[in-house]
Amino acid sequence: MLETYERIRARPNPQLKMLGVVITLYDKRTNIAKDTHGQIRAVFGEMLFKTKIGKNVRLEESPAYKETIFTFAPKSPGALEYKKLAAEVVQRVEEARLARHAEDAA
Repeated sequence: MLETYERIRARPNPQLKMLGVVITLYDKRTNIAKDTHGQIRAVFGEMLFKTKIGKNVRLEESPAYKETIFTFAPKSPGALEYKKLAAEVVQRVEEARLARHAEDAA
């Protein structure tokens, strides 16, 4: 992933900035998931979104029914996690916008 990001930044889009990193298919019951989360946090630090998208049957089923998780199972853990992630994304975009605005004003 990092190699792809750097390749894109190098040529087609040197202004590209990464908003964050999301952990998906997270299974809090397993030690490997916890260990992997720790390793990812060590590499990405604050770039890692707080919200983790857990492994969830409803998330797996919704594409088969050609529906989003929000229409297929809106109260499922997966839908709630994606809503939480969306709020984090909006917050980061807004913070970045305000930071750019402050830089432009200076």
